[in-house]
Amino acid sequence: MTLNQINQTTNQVRTWLAAGRVTDAMTALQPLVEATADWSLSQEMERIGTLYRLMLQYLAQGIDDPTRHKLHTQVVSDLYVLADRVVAHLSMPLSADLYYVRRQTVATKNGNIGRLLTQYRQQQNKIGLLESVDEENRDKETISALRRELGTLESDLFNLVWTSFPLSSDDDEQLRQIFADEHFSWVVKSLVVSALFLALNKFYDEKKVMLLIDIYAQERHPQVQLRALVALLLTLYTYRRRVAYSASLSEAMDKVAAVATAQDDLRSVFIALVRTRNTGNINKQFTQELMPGIDKLRPGLLKKMKPEDSIIFDITDVEANPEWQEWIKKSGIEERLREFNEIQMEGGDVFLSTFSHLKSFSFFNTLSNWFLPYYPEQPELQEQLGTMSLMRLLDMNPHMCDSDKYSMMLSLSTMPPDRKDILVKQLEGLSASQEDFEEMGGLSKSGEVAREPIINSYVQDLYRFFNLFSRRREFYGVLDTALNLLEVPFLGPLVDDDITVGAIAEFYLKNGFNADAIAYYTYLQEHGDEVPATIYQKMGFAHQNMGNYRCAIEQYKRYELVDADDDWNLRHIAACYRALHRHDNALDYYRRALALKEEDVMLCLNVGHCHLQLGEVDEALKYYFRADYLDTRKHRAWAPIAWCSFLENNYEQAERYYGRLVDEGKPTWNALLNYGHLKLVTRHVPEAIELYRRALEASGDRDAFVAQMRDDAPHLIERGIDEADLPLIIDAVIELQSKSSQ
Repeated sequence: MTLNQINQTTNQVRTWLAAGRVTDAMTALQPLVEATADWSLSQEMERIGTLYRLMLQYLAQGIDDPTRHKLHTQVVSDLYVLADRVVAHLSMPLSADLYYVRRQTVATKNGNIGRLLTQYRQQQNKIGLLESVDEENRDKETISALRRELGTLESDLFNLVWTSFPLSSDDDEQLRQIFADEHFSWVVKSLVVSALFLALNKFYDEKKVMLLIDIYAQERHPQVQLRALVALLLTLYTYRRRVAYSASLSEAMDKVAAVATAQDDLRSVFIALVRTRNTGNINKQFTQELMPGIDKLRPGLLKKMKPEDSIIFDITDVEANPEWQEWIKKSGIEERLREFNEIQMEGGDVFLSTFSHLKSFSFFNTLSNWFLPYYPEQPELQEQLGTMSLMRLLDMNPHMCDSDKYSMMLSLSTMPPDRKDILVKQLEGLSASQEDFEEMGGLSKSGEVAREPIINSYVQDLYRFFNLFSRRREFYGVLDTALNLLEVPFLGPLVDDDITVGAIAEFYLKNGFNADAIAYYTYLQEHGDEVPATIYQKMGFAHQNMGNYRCAIEQYKRYELVDADDDWNLRHIAACYRALHRHDNALDYYRRALALKEEDVMLCLNVGHCHLQLGEVDEALKYYFRADYLDTRKHRAWAPIAWCSFLENNYEQAERYYGRLVDEGKPTWNALLNYGHLKLVTRHVPEAIELYRRALEASGDRDAFVAQMRDDAPHLIERGIDEADLPLIIDAVIELQSKSSQ
């Protein structure tokens, strides 16, 4: 049996279980169980089958069984577990995935978790004895070697926990002891939490889920506690259909709700996970919009902003020096820089593009290091750098995740000393002042450790792993999904408060995830306590952005019942009607808006456009002239005035306005084409051909140009142009454009 056959069959089993087709699921699973030749798996399959058949038999006989639904739930849950165990058993000798390779090697090397923990404690005791000696007589080389060995054991522990499936009762107990044992630092505990998460990313295991719940409920160190919560929520979302069958898990979630900070923690995790949806957009904006603009700046400025040997470019540095302000404004990137600063302050991941190419160090070849919390005392960093002050300086930066901090420090090892000084200065600029750090990255106003930055950093670490790790395709990329935690059974009530749902909806709307925004606004409408009327506007705007104009109008009109004189709402209703080519309805709403904003240029133009679409050229001209009178930019109304003048055969007036557009250097390709029409009907053919050529060049789309020429043909024919000449004119324009582009 091949890996592909194994995976296809088990996927079908899971699909049927999710659909409630238990008999079909068991029929499909039976051949896989037999292929394992494992007596314990066969016995488990037989036990589940017997239990289910007896339950069906009692049902067929009309016997009242009060435990029937509970048994059905247990059967489905047990079949899920059995299917996973079968996959793990059959895949081990066939798969080259890192999971199965590590599963085999760590079991051979370390045996079980208990044995490895014994080794770890012994190693720590040795280090403790050596460090108890006076520093002058201390054997530092031996201590360093033992610490390196300790780091290896920590990596082995990570791999052993990651590949433990299913988790035995003994291993479960051993892992629980880690979180009660002072021998194990918060760093090691954090690694174990990440290993549990990665294990659950491969196979669902309720013992591991229960352990994460207890860690969050009982652990006092916020770094460990909040990592456990992130891991728990991602796991529950991944297996949201499956966990619905677990009554014990539903009860255990009461422990989560009982944590004093649970509501705020859940909201922070939810928003941090949602925020990852926009990381790709931020990275794209940085690499395709901001950096190309910066590259065009004067070389002297760029050199000042980013020294040649520096490994980072901090976008906030650009605004730090008053001497650069004039160059920045002329470059046109000032607004983009402001946007990036706002994104960073809101917790957006602005450093992915900067550090993504710095994940090739051998440090990141070790899987556990992707999840290793950053701490200045890290042995590998101390040995390579020996710059504790710099490591502590970086540790205080609240905006960079742990993975990026390691990238930064490892990059320093490749730099000459004088270049490190340059980087230190950049880090001082990047790091918040102590006051800012206390509020944003270190301490809350109450003096307690701020929890939101911990959550943001860990989520960003996970994002980097799932997107940059060399073997990332072997893992389920849960952060690539929509991540709607409201879909998770028995978790929804903990995160469906109006503030959280509203904040997520706002985030999605602001960043262009319109379908997601609609889903959350709809949820808020159906479940919210007091739904503000502005939600109708926001849902309408999201629908409008997606091209769902009828739905948008419906939502906007619901808001109209609350405030009939909101000009923003009236404009958008009108715009939707225009998109549906219902110009009479659009005209009505534009006029209502114009009555509220009598000197609004765009409203005057849009009223004119509606009249023009309705064939009312005289009325259109009135509003275009009104717009031209009000417009300080003095060109937005010229093209429509010229076109209306052309339609009314007022060629002199049309010539005057088209001439102004050309002289100002602001004609659109459509305006150039229409000016060509004017020249053609006034028998200035060479000038018409040249204007058509310029229109074709400006459009960059030959098909669009030809289509518009054909749409305008009736106007030309009506004014005496021979219909047979039009294809020739188009070909002449294309031929001329081809020659000019050579």
